[in-house]
Amino acid sequence: MPIEPHQVRSQAKAFVDSLSKMSAKQREQEPTPQFANQFNRLLELARQAVPDVDPQLWPTAVSVTPSLGGGHLRVGARYTEIEVYARQVLSLLPAPDNIGFMVL
Repeated sequence: MPIEPHQVRSQAKAFVDSLSKMSAKQREQEPTPQFANQFNRLLELARQAVPDVDPQLWPTAVSVTPSLGGGHLRVGARYTEIEVYARQVLSLLPAPDNIGFMVL
């Protein structure tokens, strides 16, 4: 089943909306690996939904790597950076089509 751009756009908008509600102090923190992996999943879905977009325009995936001590995973971006990446994804997905709606 093909991935519909409007469905991915809704997910990207939810990502941006939730990040924009965070305080500046919260945005500077390192996100959880699960959050970064969720963004990476969104990015991959967006690429599949609109494969005709130039690959150079997509943000890169957020790295999730083991820490030096191996005790936990490190995320290679802060919330603020992921917000920018999510906004980039959102901008590359087509806006909903308003055909059939008329303002009176």
